[in-house]
Amino acid sequence: MLGSGIASVGFTRDAEASIRAADRVFFCVADPATVVWIRKLRPDAHDLYVFYDEGKPRYHTYVQMSEAVLHPVRQGEKVVVIYYGHPGIFVLSTHRAIEIARREGHRAVMKAGISALDCLCADLGVDPCHPGMMTHEATDLLIRQRDPDPGLHVVLWQVGLIGKMGFRRRGFVNDKFQIFAEYLQSFYGEDYEITHYIAARYPTLEPTVEVYALSELLDPAVQLRITGLSTFYIPPKHATPTDVDMATRLELIKPGQTLRPASATRRIADYGERELRAIREFASFEVPMDYQHQPLSRASEFLIELTDNPELHDRYRDDPEAAVESFAGLSARERAALLARDEGAIQIAAKGSRLVSSPHDSFITSVLRSGALARDLQQTIKIGLREDRLPASVDQWMRERGYAVRPKMLPASIAAVNATLLLPWTGAYYCVEHDLLVAILGDPATRASLIYVNDERIRQPTFYNGALAWQASEGNPHSGLLRVRPGSLRKGPRELAGVILHDGGERVELKARDMVELPVSAPRQGELARFATTYTVRGLSEATAELATLRLDAGGLVLGETAIDGVEFEADALRWATGSPPLAHGNLRFLVDPFTKMRFFFGRVGDEDDLTGRCNYFGHAQAEPGSACGDAPAGVSARAWAGLRALSETALREHHPPFWHEWQKVRFTTQVINRSLASIIPLLSIQSTNTTTEVTP
Repeated sequence: MLGSGIASVGFTRDAEASIRAADRVFFCVADPATVVWIRKLRPDAHDLYVFYDEGKPRYHTYVQMSEAVLHPVRQGEKVVVIYYGHPGIFVLSTHRAIEIARREGHRAVMKAGISALDCLCADLGVDPCHPGMMTHEATDLLIRQRDPDPGLHVVLWQVGLIGKMGFRRRGFVNDKFQIFAEYLQSFYGEDYEITHYIAARYPTLEPTVEVYALSELLDPAVQLRITGLSTFYIPPKHATPTDVDMATRLELIKPGQTLRPASATRRIADYGERELRAIREFASFEVPMDYQHQPLSRASEFLIELTDNPELHDRYRDDPEAAVESFAGLSARERAALLARDEGAIQIAAKGSRLVSSPHDSFITSVLRSGALARDLQQTIKIGLREDRLPASVDQWMRERGYAVRPKMLPASIAAVNATLLLPWTGAYYCVEHDLLVAILGDPATRASLIYVNDERIRQPTFYNGALAWQASEGNPHSGLLRVRPGSLRKGPRELAGVILHDGGERVELKARDMVELPVSAPRQGELARFATTYTVRGLSEATAELATLRLDAGGLVLGETAIDGVEFEADALRWATGSPPLAHGNLRFLVDPFTKMRFFFGRVGDEDDLTGRCNYFGHAQAEPGSACGDAPAGVSARAWAGLRALSETALREHHPPFWHEWQKVRFTTQVINRSLASIIPLLSIQSTNTTTEVTP
């Protein structure tokens, strides 16, 4: 089903190729020039207008149109049907034909066209989003006694055939129109102004745009202007006030905040102070660092060809591999993305380069992942505030670490990272009422994150726009949708809210403040002898990648096959600085996991005498002989506590960072980002370049 648009020959780009490729073509259009264009392209096309007749119920016509186009479909032919405007707006026969075709097992597709409503919005400058839009068929408005909303844009269709159910080739006698006009007056008053609109169909001609007071519609001379093509637009008469309680719940306003009186329509063409401030910003405008110019890409050319080539289009739908292989010049990455038939993957391939995160997002993520970096930033902020040189202190800190950051961009990046990465939500959340624990070990890649609900691991989770979701169809014990609450990152404790759906329809609702973060349990320290054993390890750097084991015993420390001399153990840390390259220096912390009682270590090993960077070496061993898993803390059930143990064991077994350590670290780093840094952003004025940051004079 295709739409020819309202304007003469107003087809979309792909229409001509579809019409040429069809076995049969039918059309029902009101414009003679469009009929001629179709006939030139397909002389064998059938005109559905023949089914209209004087005095014949329009419903009978629509049923016959549907059956006419379904007949060749049932014979196995490929059929294209063209209707004027949008084929799905005020067209019963198209919807009927598609529903029947699909029910009978045929493929049926409707392609959007340009409707009279699209033209009205363009010609009258109407934006449906503010304050909203209501549309009604005029006769239905009367017989259903529907109330038009004077606080919205209101569009009324078929105002030129009030109460008419048949067809009249010479135009309708609109003798019931006065009833309609009086009905509108009962809502808007006698003289409220409305717009009579008819879209232009031919090039260079203007649309019909006539403004009348409702009282003028009672004039027979004005009524003669209203035809079967006429549409009425009624602008909002008054503003609907904002519900303060709801706006507060949605955190759009602060409690007690006073709102300006709402207006029925927006003033968008003023040059007030707000607009002038935006214009003045041109003087310092720079292309954002994360903006990417669109290069030519072979994947984009493939998508363009799908639009122009019906044969390739159908092949890609039915046999993606054959379609992709037939298109020369695609890279391996482009082929993989196109074969996935996933919107996001295809967009990345078409873009022609890997989507890179904003440098501001990267900065926020770096601080979240590094406790040392977060502590360093926090200390810099404290010193800058104490010495009254905050911008200079932060500028120097950024410059020394190579961060190209504009402070005004940081609030948006903080919000984006909190809503798109599970990393800042690493922790354990518990709802006492439903005895439900959700434990998250976040990773920048959502699919690499570990998530447990009580003692059940969640498979194939997604996290998008602050919503963590999973489906029972992926092998999970239930489906769930939990939304993070960003405000809790600032105030603490962190919170989740949402719903979990079990088989059989059981629904667990988790409201705000029902599910809050548990206190972080402290790990157990001890003497060196407690940690004497062999550890399964994971190295995250070139120096440690090949070190599959760490052995600690009375004879000393052995990394892989290399014995380390000069090792010192103090409190819970083991250090050395006398080894041989590439293991010349090391700083490892040994602890007992508070949930599993398994022994683990983490830290940094390398050549340089700088052990303050991110962890590049960690591992685990079995629990100390004779030790038992601890009891759940007060208020937490044994089953929920088992979930924490299960996640902790999985993390160590699958070589994730230890859960307790990540939880403790992220709890701190999120506070640095969402409290310490966020609170001082308005005080900063830093001019960034691609590699450095400078203080703006």
